[in-house]
Amino acid sequence: MNRTTFLLLTFMLAVLAALGGNLHAAPATTQEAAGEISAVIAQLGDTDANVRDAASRKLLSLGKAARPALREASHGDDPEIAGRAAQVLAEMRFGIDGDTPAALVDLVQDYRINEGTDRRQIIEKMSKLGWPGFRVMARLHRLEGDAASRRLLLGAMRTSSAAMLEDVWKLLMQGREDDAQEKLSQAAIGGDGASIRSYAALLLSRNKLADAIAEVLADVGPNPGADDAMLLAYLYRAKGEDDAALKSAALVPDGDLKPQARALERSIRIEHRQWPILLSQVTHDAQIAVDTPRALPRTTALVDKLSYARLAGDDKAFNEAFDAVRGLDFALTARDLIGNDLLLNDRVQEGIDFLVAGEDYHSAYVILMLQRREDDAAKVLRSAEESSDPDKIHVELFAARQFHALGEKSGEAIVDRVDKQIQDDPDEYWRDLVQTELALGQTDRAIERAAAALAAAEANPNAPDSQERVRNVMAGLVPPLAELAREWRVYFSQKTPSATRVQILKKIWMLFARKMPQAEAQAILRDAAPNPGDEPARRSIMYERNVVTAHEIGREDIMAQTLAAWAGDPDAARNDLGVLWGWLATRAALAKDYSNAHIYYGKAHARWPSDSIVWWMHGWTAIQAAPGDAKIEASAREEMRRASQCLMADDDRWINFLDALIEAGAERTGDAELQRAQYRRFGTPASHNYFESLRLTGSGLIYPDAAETNPRIYLPEPLGKDSAARFLQAADLSSISLLMLNRGRTVYRYPEGYILQPARFHAMRARGLIASGDIPAATKEMDLALLLTPANTELAAYIVPAFDQAGHATEANAVFNRVASVLQASLDRHPASPQLHSSLARMEAACDRRLDEALTHANRAVSLAPDNVEYLGTLAEVQFHRGQRQAAIETVKRGLKLDPAFADLQRQLKRFSQEKPTTRPG
Repeated sequence: MNRTTFLLLTFMLAVLAALGGNLHAAPATTQEAAGEISAVIAQLGDTDANVRDAASRKLLSLGKAARPALREASHGDDPEIAGRAAQVLAEMRFGIDGDTPAALVDLVQDYRINEGTDRRQIIEKMSKLGWPGFRVMARLHRLEGDAASRRLLLGAMRTSSAAMLEDVWKLLMQGREDDAQEKLSQAAIGGDGASIRSYAALLLSRNKLADAIAEVLADVGPNPGADDAMLLAYLYRAKGEDDAALKSAALVPDGDLKPQARALERSIRIEHRQWPILLSQVTHDAQIAVDTPRALPRTTALVDKLSYARLAGDDKAFNEAFDAVRGLDFALTARDLIGNDLLLNDRVQEGIDFLVAGEDYHSAYVILMLQRREDDAAKVLRSAEESSDPDKIHVELFAARQFHALGEKSGEAIVDRVDKQIQDDPDEYWRDLVQTELALGQTDRAIERAAAALAAAEANPNAPDSQERVRNVMAGLVPPLAELAREWRVYFSQKTPSATRVQILKKIWMLFARKMPQAEAQAILRDAAPNPGDEPARRSIMYERNVVTAHEIGREDIMAQTLAAWAGDPDAARNDLGVLWGWLATRAALAKDYSNAHIYYGKAHARWPSDSIVWWMHGWTAIQAAPGDAKIEASAREEMRRASQCLMADDDRWINFLDALIEAGAERTGDAELQRAQYRRFGTPASHNYFESLRLTGSGLIYPDAAETNPRIYLPEPLGKDSAARFLQAADLSSISLLMLNRGRTVYRYPEGYILQPARFHAMRARGLIASGDIPAATKEMDLALLLTPANTELAAYIVPAFDQAGHATEANAVFNRVASVLQASLDRHPASPQLHSSLARMEAACDRRLDEALTHANRAVSLAPDNVEYLGTLAEVQFHRGQRQAAIETVKRGLKLDPAFADLQRQLKRFSQEKPTTRPG
């Protein structure tokens, strides 16, 4: 057999293998291609250099198809052809093809003959050449044995991956899935986690993971290098073969990819609750932390050990970790981390001690006051005042707000003292001071302060921080709505140019604080509606401003009218149709009006074709609107597949998507859980977003629609086996999600979260255990919950009725009495606190206990703060539980006169009109 015939046969066999052995698949085309390759290879030995170069480029462009013939030619008799064939094969290994820029080919050659600092410059140049440069860097990283060069290449790829993935996303939006997959397959071989995860996500959506894994195994054999082992680990994880993923991750040697491998392993073991294994693995790292106590990254091993030991139920290991933590001299930055993690692991006092030692007086004071340990809190406050910590003013202002809530006057004295202290440098404290004055009822003083701060910020509009200072002022006045408040300031300034800053700011505050008469608020929104003469773009902004404002002040009727006007204004709507239809679609989906939701999502998708969330919801609502229609469902599911596919493995896009499912009321559906489960397979391992997906899953198991808008965790739901399973699973997932806080990379915005969240999760588990009949275990969980938050009336209202329903009055009484005694002790110290009176009364009503006493407390709260609609709601709740239905309805109506849009009162009015007084509150 001559060489040409052999090459032809080799190529045909390769093509047949690719075609799955189909001997009848396009024989003419196969023969022509084989002949072309043979002819081009022969040109490698041509006497004309231009012909030889052209042949090399042609073979490079053929890629995989030409490799078998090139391998044979590289061992042939013609030294010229053999040498050039070998060179082409080498260039293919480095990711060079027929379209590779000549400059990049030269850089590859430079890289191969240079080492050290020269390589850094070469890699930097490669990273600036877009996709071809990325592909070459991926190949080089796979082949490189030098650790320093691998780190440089991986760093460059991570910097460049965002642009590369954006190109892949554009291909997916065009429906070019094959092209996107080919591009990602080449990028993924370089070990870059973002590229591999996106590749895995795409393969999962196309059901092609098994083929890809088989291809990698055939290419690398039984002993994959670091890059290939990492690739296999991610692919197995996406396929759901976690044991294989763990084995592949274990093959990744120490080096630049080892942190990725360990994070992936950690996620898998956490998801499978392999706490003893995780505990064993972290014990060695914890010892390093003991030996090197001031190395902050290593102290995370100790807090990991605390959590794993607690979750494993290993008291001995927990105490070992705790003793090590307590005995070390940590740097200040590590003390905060350790303190918070001790709180999360049910060691409250020790956690507070670490916070104080780390001079985090604010967190310590907040937690102590939440626990009603006022004497201990006072000591922390004095320590803060005596310290040189500049943040002590924030602690003092928080204390002022606490004193006011307790009915004490000392908060006003604190504000006066702080006001004098900050005269020389007020900027940092304007926002907190304004919020404190508002909380203390010093509205005019707060608004005048805000106006003065605004004037100071605007006196020098060109200063770098001018706009930030303006935002801070508005955020102090209207905390969650600073940008919206700025829009209204512009409007009022134009509407009444003679008005002062104080007058305008007072109007804005009254509007959003719901202190403005409803007729006046309605008139403002009506007058602020766009005019036909306004520019279309400006009209869209005005419509959106009015819609959001109506929603925030609870005027859903005005919101609906404004949306309708916006939809009927084609010139204005054309500028931002997506916002309009998105609003309408979400509202319709929440109301389970799926037919209209589908229409609106379709309109939003037409405006925002690149928005995967809108696209997915368009398909999902089609299924909900036509249940049982197989044709519609098949089409809709393909739409949903492509929509979620275009999210690729972008963590932020995925979490926004999962949040959107909650906003649309879809979080408790099988489709939503499928999306959450799929994301966990290819999301960044052990990341904040990974743990957040666990928390969202837990929320979806026990919350009704729009869970995130309702922070309460108790539901008026009968006990039963299904209830037990769901609550136990929700508690499990939610508790595990706290591990995202272990390493200090994710923090709660407010320190209360470090005890409120674990307390809630203990109560969730107690609720499930009561339903399953394990009363001793449920009691233990409630002991832990109340250790963290001993005055938590919400948890009492959640658990006491469950114990009652299960026939365990003794345990119910124990929980009720424990919380009530803590609250009563505070009331004895602060008898003029309407908040304490109301809290105790509402708990007594919710638990159906001491209803006469509850009525006394509720009336006292209302007498101390007669215009507080929440306290009126408490009084109505007590009246309803006492069987005074009509009195309860009249009290609710009294509250609705003060704030017609107060949602809790609206729900109470509906419930009181429909249910019997013996029904427990939801």
